Amino acid sequence: MLKSLFIRVNLKHRGENLKVAGKENAVRDVCLALSTHKVSPDVCEAAAAALVSLLLDDGCYEPFNELDCTGNLVAAISLHTKNAKVVKNCCKVLATVVEANEECAYRFLTSDREDDDAPTGIPTVMEAYRLHKDNAMVVEAIVRLLLELSNYEDINVEMQAALIGPLLLSEVHKRYKENRDIMGPVEEALDRLGAGVQRAGRKTS
Repeated sequence: MLKSLFIRVNLKHRGENLKVAGKENAVRDVCLALSTHKVSPDVCEAAAAALVSLLLDDGCYEPFNELDCTGNLVAAISLHTKNAKVVKNCCKVLATVVEANEECAYRFLTSDREDDDAPTGIPTVMEAYRLHKDNAMVVEAIVRLLLELSNYEDINVEMQAALIGPLLLSEVHKRYKENRDIMGPVEEALDRLGAGVQRAGRKTS
């Protein structure tokens, strides 16, 4: 039944003449489904895939932020850390919204919830990387998210304090030297975090 919800959402809201109001309703529907059913890995995977499509062009961030979808995506990764598809899809959505919307970026760092045990973004993503470091598609999604986050000065400072560069990105750089899709964002993120690496016979600053 839930899967059919996402099929209907996608079919209803994917036309070439899609109206902004229709897309906002679609984003709201998917965010509500994710919030209500995030204990289900199938719902998390499908919701994240739908959000990637819905937010790719003209992001509808009012319902996204109103329903704390950033927090729910982080929670989905935390709940289903071992599920590669959930981690990959959620990180892809987060990278898209972090790039386009500053509020989403800062919500990634902290939770708006009263529950003190609610997961926060950086440690959740670091744990996801630890479990999926051999999965190139998951690693690429995580690295692209970290690159987008590093563009924000305050978040960059938090990432440096969490040793994202030496503990995660430097390891990715060593493990995936032949993968251009990963190496490009890894090297750019390392540069932004002040942890440049040796590349192509020259040293980054």
